[in-house]
Amino acid sequence: MNEISLKTLKVIDALVTHKNIRRAAESVNKSSSSINYLLKELRKTTGHKLFIRSGRGLIPDENAFALQEKYHKLTKHLYDVSVEKQSIFNREVVISTYSLIEFYLSQHLYARNIENGKYRVQFNSLCLSDEERILKLRNSEVDIDIGSQLPDESAIISKFFFSSKLKVFASKNNNEIGDTLTIDDWHKCEHADWSRVDNIVEKACDNKEGLIDLLKTRNIKYESSNLMNIIVRCAQSNMIIALPEVFENILENIFPLQSYDMPASCDFNFSCYVHYHRSLANDEGVADILNILCDQ
Repeated sequence: MNEISLKTLKVIDALVTHKNIRRAAESVNKSSSSINYLLKELRKTTGHKLFIRSGRGLIPDENAFALQEKYHKLTKHLYDVSVEKQSIFNREVVISTYSLIEFYLSQHLYARNIENGKYRVQFNSLCLSDEERILKLRNSEVDIDIGSQLPDESAIISKFFFSSKLKVFASKNNNEIGDTLTIDDWHKCEHADWSRVDNIVEKACDNKEGLIDLLKTRNIKYESSNLMNIIVRCAQSNMIIALPEVFENILENIFPLQSYDMPASCDFNFSCYVHYHRSLANDEGVADILNILCDQ
C-alpha cells in the first residue's frame, strides 16, 4: 500500500465517504468510468477487494478504511498549518458554490462593479464532500465557500446567508398545471432531476425525510449535473423542478418560468451559509463581498 499515490488515496476517501461511484466521481472531478478503472487496478495492486457492491451502494472493507485513514494522516498537516493569506484586493477571488447561486450572485457582483473594479471573481463548482470543501478553504484554493453549512472547524468562519422555502418552477407555457400545484400534478408531471439533489437535501434542507419521500415519487424524465441546463430545459418543456424561492425573481425575469407553492402539507426550507478562512476575517475585500451578499 505504500506505493499508492495521494491522488488515488483521495479517490478511496471519496468512495468511502459517498459509498457511490457517481457521487465520488463528481466530488473529485473525474468520470465514473475512470473511477471504476482505478478501483479495478487498485484491487490488483493491493490484492484486496476494498468495496462490496450492495443495494445500499458500496460497502467498504477494513482495507478501504485503512487507506482512507492513511489519506487523512497524509493531509492532516494541511488542516493544522496556518497559512498567511494575501488580501483579496488586487487579485482573483475564488468563490465556490452551486451554479444557480453563482448565476444569482454574478448579477449583483457585476452591478456593483466588483468584477471590473478592485478584484476579479472566479466561480468554481462546490465539492460534494464537506472534508474537501474545508481542505480547499484551508489550503487557499477557495476564498469563499457558499453552500450547506459545514461542520464546526476552528480555522473556518461560518455565516448564515439565507433560508428559503422550496417552490416548484415550470414553464409559463406548461398546460398541465392549473392555478395551484396539487399533489396529483406533482405525480403526473414530468420532472427534471439535478444529480446532486440527494446531497443537498441531506445537508441543507429541513424535514429531509419528508422531502426525500416526496422526491422518490417523481416521474423523472431528464437528469443532469448542470443545474442551469436543467432550468433552461424546464423553461422549454413541460418538465418541472423544485428550487428555493429566493431565486424566483431573477429566474422569472430571465426565463419564461412561473413558480408554484409545493403541494399542500409539503413545506420544506433550504438553508445556505457563507464560509471563509479565519485569516481573512479582517480582509477588506472579503468584507466588501460579504456586504454585497448581506444586501441581497
